[in-house]
Amino acid sequence: MIPIPASILAIENESDRDFMENIFFSYQRLIYHEIGSILNDPWSKDDIFQTVIVQLINNIDTLRPMPAKVLTSYIATSARNARCNFSCSLLRALSSSATADTAVTSKMLWSWLYRSR
Repeated sequence: MIPIPASILAIENESDRDFMENIFFSYQRLIYHEIGSILNDPWSKDDIFQTVIVQLINNIDTLRPMPAKVLTSYIATSARNARCNFSCSLLRALSSSATADTAVTSKMLWSWLYRSR
């Protein structure tokens, strides 16, 4: 069993904390699936997962009234967007430091982080 993230445990309002714990237990597999569909690096997956959880915490008031199907879509989309944001940040970092020496290293890093399709 995966422990509840500290960001959820730190929520002061008990009702909000219970709501986010329910979201966590109900949707953690979906979030990891959406993040891990192209990522290969477990550390990056965990970082993105934490980012998604914080984004959801920041939008509790938006999430509460959502019907289950809409909530599921919202959470899946949030996970995909966080994964895309991570990819864009990585690409920017790699391209800003691109030289002849780092080109090979960047390609190796890229192939290690992302699965071949």
